[in-house]
Amino acid sequence: MNFSRSSHPNWVWLDLLTLFATVMFLKANAYHKYTFTRPNMTELSARISPLFERTKPVCFGRLMIDVPATATVVYGPADVDFPIVYIADEAKQITAHVAKEVEKFEKESYMLHGLSTTDFAMYGKVIDGAVQGQKLVFGSKGFIDLTIVSFIPLGKDLYIQDGGSPFKQIEKHVGILNKAAKNLRLRAEDEIPTESGLCIEGGFARSEYDFEKASIGIRLKEFPDVHFSIESLKNGDYLVPSDDIEELIKDAREVTPHGPGTWYSKIDFLRRGQRQIAHWTGSEVLVHLPAQKTATSTHEFHFTSNGAINDRIYTRLDIELDTGVQGNRKGAIRPSLNDAEAIALWDRLVSTLKIRPTQQTAK
Repeated sequence: MNFSRSSHPNWVWLDLLTLFATVMFLKANAYHKYTFTRPNMTELSARISPLFERTKPVCFGRLMIDVPATATVVYGPADVDFPIVYIADEAKQITAHVAKEVEKFEKESYMLHGLSTTDFAMYGKVIDGAVQGQKLVFGSKGFIDLTIVSFIPLGKDLYIQDGGSPFKQIEKHVGILNKAAKNLRLRAEDEIPTESGLCIEGGFARSEYDFEKASIGIRLKEFPDVHFSIESLKNGDYLVPSDDIEELIKDAREVTPHGPGTWYSKIDFLRRGQRQIAHWTGSEVLVHLPAQKTATSTHEFHFTSNGAINDRIYTRLDIELDTGVQGNRKGAIRPSLNDAEAIALWDRLVSTLKIRPTQQTAK
């Protein structure tokens, strides 16, 4: 699964921005089929209700959510100070992974010609990390700063963490990677840890970090065209207002093509406004897009919250639900859910999102 907005076909995200702006100009009463003004109160239909007869808790980052027991959970990008990737059953192949990384850097070493040999003294080197079997490989991306790639074998699995470093902070960044390696342990799929830290794919990273990111996707066996995803990101010293839906609407408003009889005028604006999900206050937009030449009609539901500055609990949050998806392409097939069912599913899922209880938060 790819969680990046830039990975969607251009018509999906770019047109969605103009879509939201267009809604500002339209009179909703002229084309609404449904108006749901009370989130979490939509009744589950006979087709949706059986999904939630058996559920399972899923943890990601510092959060957790209840999903149907039959659902497949796909972990997306995660940061434990630096981006970290999980590869199942590859611990025995760590030597091959390290050798491949070194070979890549060796092939690119010609680009070092004329650069400071002092700055790049570690280029191509491999050293042991802080935990048994861990290897650190030094290279560069763009040959401005060094890149340090950490390979961490855990049981039969392998984690790879990629951390860039300014030349004068190599020791500091090696320390950051070693800290992550020492705090990392494997985690059973159904384990919900009670200690402070981050749930990542296959494992758990104890402690707290300056940069924390977690994302998951939910795939429903009963409705395979429905894609549900969540991304949580700890803010730094400032917020990014451009990620808020209302800000996107405001920015796109003046350049939006609109008018009677256009594709935009046929949009079903099911629900839009401020909403609170758990402790997050943010913006919600639920729309049913009409068909166009390259896509069928489809649902696109979004919730975004900017969160707070330097807050591990009140993170920046982005939730999305799409119908009519096939092969990660939106609008590829007809949606399996009608408007009421899509909204009921959305409300049921987001209503279970919460901070994972820990020994610290329980006190």
